[in-house]
Amino acid sequence: MKEILKIFDAFYGGIQKGDKPTVAGAVSNIEEVDIFTNKDYIQPEPIMSSDSLPSGSELYAYDVDAGDTLYGYGKETTNNYVRIFSLSSAGSDDPGSWSTLFTASSGVAKSNGIILHHEITESGSQKKYLYYISNTNTLKRYGPLGSSPSESTVGTLSGLSASTDKTWGIRLFGEIYIGHGQFIAHVDDNGVFTEKKFTLPNGWYGVDAIGLSDRMLILCQSVNPKINYSMIYQWDLVATTQFDDSITIPMGGPQWIVNHKEVIRVLCASNGVAKIYQLSGSYPIETHTIYNIATETTGQAISPVQTKALKEGILYFGLYKTDKTGIYALGQVDEGKPVALVLAKRFDTTDYSKHKPIALFISGANFYAAYDDNGTKKISRCEGNNSPTRSSNAVVETIWYDAGDPIIEKDVINAYLISYDLSTGTSLKLYLAKDFGSYSEIKQPDGTVLSSGNFGFYKAEGFKNIRAIKAKVAFTSNGTNCPKLKAIGLHMIVKDYK
Repeated sequence: MKEILKIFDAFYGGIQKGDKPTVAGAVSNIEEVDIFTNKDYIQPEPIMSSDSLPSGSELYAYDVDAGDTLYGYGKETTNNYVRIFSLSSAGSDDPGSWSTLFTASSGVAKSNGIILHHEITESGSQKKYLYYISNTNTLKRYGPLGSSPSESTVGTLSGLSASTDKTWGIRLFGEIYIGHGQFIAHVDDNGVFTEKKFTLPNGWYGVDAIGLSDRMLILCQSVNPKINYSMIYQWDLVATTQFDDSITIPMGGPQWIVNHKEVIRVLCASNGVAKIYQLSGSYPIETHTIYNIATETTGQAISPVQTKALKEGILYFGLYKTDKTGIYALGQVDEGKPVALVLAKRFDTTDYSKHKPIALFISGANFYAAYDDNGTKKISRCEGNNSPTRSSNAVVETIWYDAGDPIIEKDVINAYLISYDLSTGTSLKLYLAKDFGSYSEIKQPDGTVLSSGNFGFYKAEGFKNIRAIKAKVAFTSNGTNCPKLKAIGLHMIVKDYK
């Protein structure tokens, strides 16, 4: 028989699969908790708050110009015609409100469409336009911005045959590329449009792409959705049909590809599971697995390309799940620490099992999001430097702990919470679970939760003769004030073999 004190004081490993992962700082679940600001404590994230569009509108995609004006692509809901929105000072501490920039007189908006701000040389001067898709496959533009703008047709994207067909667009070397089925369209810096700048191999269509040096990596899905692998084709931006190289990703359902801190990552989702792969040369390595993934439909991706965004070395992306849809994040608290996955923010405080991601954009400290809330299209924002409210839905759950022996019995005697001094109206609640069962709330000897001071002491009654233990802490914030948790402690007696 021996007495031990197990301290959980590192949470920077993020969500890891399995009951007892060995990654430093691993947790089994973490929601709306900031693990990236400081390795010595964790705290609730600032939450998304309700945002508003002009009446009778929906928003599906974002882009920003060099002057920090954020543009939204969407529709007016009477005829479903394209509507373009604008918001000034998107990255400032106190950004503007959404207003209607333009409403088309015809042409239905595409619910998974894109918008791209593009600056071209026209008649010897620089002009700014917004490019977007109207109806099923018509590429249009609005501009020149600031100088008697109007809508005009650019060309046809013939690779799109249905209103729900996926599309993507990127800006690369001052020019824009737009994926439409098997083809990639191009608009150069003089505004010249080429519908089929590149043609992918037969049987494959692009779902996303990134620039890498002087090349493009195109993530592709088979026209047969049952195929259990995806492809990345490397294009030199010159050839019209011949790719330079290819990489096989050993999973279907490709969602997006991103260059994250000079590491190429790919997300795939299929059959209720999502996996993130990291490329090591031409070899994909699975780094993270996420369960309870929803079923993709023709109109709803699991993680739309419009939802991936980067901020201060952290990758954010929307994820559609059966239980916990939200804005997930992948990052490191410090170099050398694990690349950690967390549920960073909910789209709203409503039931997140009924949410679906549509779009996400980050400018400065501010998050802008579009999502579906149980059938209603909504938008939200978080102004990071404008006194945002901290989450009261934040939770962290440790991994299962068995003191290195899953067979021998243990008695949990006491439990502890260590935090910074709690401010008025904030609190921490402790829950314990035993032997892979459900949680029970544990209170201090006087029957209270930890709501003042910086140390919580708990008698862990009902946790004797167990083999494994797990702890959960729930955070309650008060406006901009929130708890900062440093550690969870478990005082245990490990018994002798019988």
